[in-house]
Amino acid sequence: MGSAASKRAGRDRDYLLQTLEEHESGINCMTLSADGSVLATGSDDNNIRLWSAKSDPVECLSILIGHSDYITHILIDENYLVSASADRTMRKWDITNGQCLFVYSGHTSLINRILCTGNDNIHCVENNHEQKQ
Repeated sequence: MGSAASKRAGRDRDYLLQTLEEHESGINCMTLSADGSVLATGSDDNNIRLWSAKSDPVECLSILIGHSDYITHILIDENYLVSASADRTMRKWDITNGQCLFVYSGHTSLINRILCTGNDNIHCVENNHEQKQ
């Protein structure tokens, strides 16, 4: 249970190229930059890691630290990464230097998904389990 294979019947090729084990807990989400050079992963360890996707082997470029709960979703738009977390915040990061530029707060529950539609328009969906009475 919980495993998958990447081999097809009749082929002897192994598709696993590298395992990235630097996160301290499970990876919840990942995204690739438009040019394919940066892979970002978000984890239960509350951190985001940026990886050099075109180097062999893949190396960790930086760790984005600031969320106080697990990462639920990430996206890359040009030189920026936007992250959502169970801590009910979103953060905008500069991926060239790893700095958090802005913290979006005010949600009442964890943020499940974020979407960037260009021109600095960011939309998000939160998960509100509160029962209306």
